Amino acid sequence: MLRSNKIGMTIIRPRKENYVLKYLLGGLVSTFILVSICGVFFYNKFVSNRHEVSRYKTIVREVEIKNAELKDNYYKLTNSEKINEIYNSSGLFIEKNPEYVKKQQMVMNNQ
Repeated sequence: MLRSNKIGMTIIRPRKENYVLKYLLGGLVSTFILVSICGVFFYNKFVSNRHEVSRYKTIVREVEIKNAELKDNYYKLTNSEKINEIYNSSGLFIEKNPEYVKKQQMVMNNQ
């Protein structure tokens, strides 16, 4: 084998890489990060909505209790036995055939 003492030129060739794979991997990583951020955002929104719903349920329960108390007071006040007791204690009585004042009678009485 003969060796030559000639100095040869070195040819630099760029590495042939598959850029499609890099872009695909970068896109997948970016998509994963975006989906993770959106997932955290939606989870926080879901939890806050759940707390808000439970708060509204509490408010509705309180309003229903107040409504029941008001209805109870109303029915106690409009109880017919209670009204009859008030009439009797005041000296009032229920007429069987009441006479109502009409507009024509008022006009005639004023003249």
